[in-house]
Amino acid sequence: MTQPQAILQGGRLAALSMTPKARSGPVYVRTIGEALERYLHSKGSSVHWVSAIGDSNPWSAATQVWSHDDDMLQFGVTDGNSEGMLVYVHAQASRYEPGKLTPLLRIKLLCGPRRVFEELATIHAWFHSEEFAKLMTPPADAC
Repeated sequence: MTQPQAILQGGRLAALSMTPKARSGPVYVRTIGEALERYLHSKGSSVHWVSAIGDSNPWSAATQVWSHDDDMLQFGVTDGNSEGMLVYVHAQASRYEPGKLTPLLRIKLLCGPRRVFEELATIHAWFHSEEFAKLMTPPADAC
């Protein structure tokens, strides 16, 4: 058995893999955001864009690794600076520190306050979907 790969993120060490063959690479927040954006477009959402918070240039190499518990995500809604609404996805540091959040994604929706909560339900459901689980699971040939 190989040694677990580890990466430092947000001041804590997170093991990425304990499988005999390690994942081909880490899962980045930007990858999650791109998959979520494709999903929302396929559902007829009013999504305009999804961005990874902390990745200042979307064309540079992704840097922020996803090592968060999807059961501890928090969602926030606010008015956008122009038309539409913004949804923020944050990860809670631990069950014992609910106020300590790591910002992960910013989602621009071109809709008003009434529809944003329908869209938010779709976003929340995606994080508990098979599609999200596939992104987080190493390929079958890696095990």
